[in-house]
Amino acid sequence: MNQSMLRQRADAIYHATGWAGKDRQEKCPFCLKTNAEPAIITRLGEVCASCTVQTLAQAERERSWQAGRAEGDLAGATAVLRLKALARGVPVKEYGYWGAEQPGSIAKVIDNLAYEDGSHLERLVRLLAYEVCVANQAAALHRLAKLPSDAPILLKLNALLVVAFGGLQKSKQIEFVVRMSEDSSPEIRERAVRILADNRLNSAEAARELLRVMPLVEGFEATYNREELRVISRIVLGPPSRRDNSPSPARRGPEATAGALTAKQSDARDLALFFSAPGNVRELLTRLDPEAAKVLALLAWHRRAMESAEIRASSGVEVIRREESQRYRYVTPKDVLQDLRLCKVEILHSYDPLCRLELPPFLAEAFRSALPPPRGHDIVAFSEAPPAQYKFENKDRILSDLGILTAFIEQGGVEYGKTGRVRAASLAAAAKACGLPEFYPGAEGVRKHAYVRLLMDFLLKTQWPPEKSRPEVLLRDLMLNFLAVKANSRVRDDSSFFRSYLFHLTGNEGKTKEDDVRLTAESLGELLRSLPEGGWVICQNIIDFVTFRGLVMRPVSSEGDLAASLAGVYSPVRTYASQDYPNLVVEPFLKTMMFLFACLGVVDLRFGDPHNELRRLPQGPYLTDYDGLSMVRLTPLGSFVTGRAAEYQSEAGRREAARVQLDSRRLLLTLSGSDPVLQMILERTAEKVGAGLFRINARTFLKDCRKVEDVERKVKVLRDLLPADLPLVWQEFFTGIVGKVNPLKPTRYKLYQLGTDPGLVRILANDPELGRLILKAENRHIAIGPQDLDDVIKRLREHGYFIDRS
Repeated sequence: MNQSMLRQRADAIYHATGWAGKDRQEKCPFCLKTNAEPAIITRLGEVCASCTVQTLAQAERERSWQAGRAEGDLAGATAVLRLKALARGVPVKEYGYWGAEQPGSIAKVIDNLAYEDGSHLERLVRLLAYEVCVANQAAALHRLAKLPSDAPILLKLNALLVVAFGGLQKSKQIEFVVRMSEDSSPEIRERAVRILADNRLNSAEAARELLRVMPLVEGFEATYNREELRVISRIVLGPPSRRDNSPSPARRGPEATAGALTAKQSDARDLALFFSAPGNVRELLTRLDPEAAKVLALLAWHRRAMESAEIRASSGVEVIRREESQRYRYVTPKDVLQDLRLCKVEILHSYDPLCRLELPPFLAEAFRSALPPPRGHDIVAFSEAPPAQYKFENKDRILSDLGILTAFIEQGGVEYGKTGRVRAASLAAAAKACGLPEFYPGAEGVRKHAYVRLLMDFLLKTQWPPEKSRPEVLLRDLMLNFLAVKANSRVRDDSSFFRSYLFHLTGNEGKTKEDDVRLTAESLGELLRSLPEGGWVICQNIIDFVTFRGLVMRPVSSEGDLAASLAGVYSPVRTYASQDYPNLVVEPFLKTMMFLFACLGVVDLRFGDPHNELRRLPQGPYLTDYDGLSMVRLTPLGSFVTGRAAEYQSEAGRREAARVQLDSRRLLLTLSGSDPVLQMILERTAEKVGAGLFRINARTFLKDCRKVEDVERKVKVLRDLLPADLPLVWQEFFTGIVGKVNPLKPTRYKLYQLGTDPGLVRILANDPELGRLILKAENRHIAIGPQDLDDVIKRLREHGYFIDRS
């Protein structure tokens, strides 16, 4: 590019007046191209950004090549500075167009808020950067929050304009302005204080107070619309005439700071400041209608939405009041008790007085801080339990059952059905072989093997520690893994970890969040550690404790179509878990967990036959088999396995000394003393021929095996329990039983029987081609490979034999 052309471009850009629009059709006078990239309006037309940058580059090269002489030819250094200003503006304009597609480029835009070069274009660049930052305020705010204290003053001033645009509505905005109000520069401090004043914040202390209640402010603004906030403000704060609620006048143009607070923002802040003080909430409860205050307390402690019928049953309050003359008018939220308009109201049927009320979580927390704890908020223990139909006290027998049932599982005694659950036959076999107790002695059906079902599901699901240890330590490690949702390889997905304990629900559970499963397990651990050791606690007290303390109990997702088929007046009614999660999921889950913990010796139980007045299945007066639970007591072993006690000593579960004598010539074994685990294994793998005398052979050893793994597992388990120095006959038995696995190999040939035609036998015996394709077998049979069958059929057709393959 010659110097005259360069001078022409520089002169044209020198007289620039502003940026062109994005969708322009004019051609660049320099490159003669029509494109949509940012351009500068000059007296020669709209110069594209590419030509601008190219001109700058060429000018810089001319200056370096021509030493100082090029500066005079280019009308001085100011022309180059102007070109630099345009080059700085190009990425700003591009980010303004692409926005979030270039998140990292916001830093370049922010740098231009402090751009100075002495030219008349510098303000144009800063103004463009300001507009782009305002349009992408969230991204700019994230970057400006890390602005160093030694940043240029001009950058801080313009950053304040960006942050305060539209009002201080977010915590990061207020934090930034408060930080700037303590800056070392008087100019910055003055600008920040003015912004705070425009947002009804008279000082930095007032701003910090607002920061403290910002979660409440954001909750009010996100939950309620303008009209709802107006109604709530009148209920809580009184008429507007009694409070200062006048917004500041708005400013205009790029020099504006916050602008006026809207009426919704103003109400949200006033309400947040009111509810942040428990004393204010207590005073409000005394002013409200007593029945409304009772309902608000109920909603606050239950932490969920409740329907009007449930509220009426729990508190005796009718939340919808209608005159007889309004009987046939549609129901609206205005029909709800006036003071209950603090809640979110959902009308269920426009023609019936049915609604659902919910106190938003942030408001429920504010009310709980001012309310006395309800009955059931704390665990109350009793020294004695009243008489019950059934009682279950494990008395540490789990420490011996653990080894016996584990050996049964390792011996391959578990079979699964099509649904993935353990078959009833396997449960019965385990209960008989291991001598396990029952929750309901003499019961039939599903309740018959409730103990072994829960215990086996726990052992199959939970991850086992890598090293064996004392029974009580092993149980503690298993329990801690269960409460940390550490599952073994049999569990495909942690999100379905608790699904098998809700037998009464059917359908697709959807995708349970892993955080919900983890928090549910942690809440179970917290619940167990809250139980007093040795004291009896009413079951309803445990349910209320979980509800009122806000312990997370979300074992399955509420977003799927899990449902229970409940008994109705005329026919079963399918009720989805999402419609009644506390009663269909949380309560049954807690009761089931108490029975599981009883299997593990963690708690003792008092219970009766299952019974549920409100929700019951068509086949019986209960929802689950554990609805009869009445009282629970934490055991000393439970204190140890949950981590409350550091040590625990028990003689139960320790293998008693037993003497095993192996015959050196025959597969005979003599067992002297008591070893429950070895006794159970020998009864499943050997034949008992006398008191303490067992005979093993291939038939008894392989009777329950179905796969190679079953044989190998049996050999390993039995060898681990026998003396290390095995006689030769025993070594040969174990080696031979493994070596004889799968002596028959399947082949690809298929067997066919010949007909009665003597000519066919003669052809097969004399035809060399057929002799190559078939294998002769006994009793007029031949074997043909699938790849040769077509050739055999064609060859036999040539001899007049037709084979129908339809």
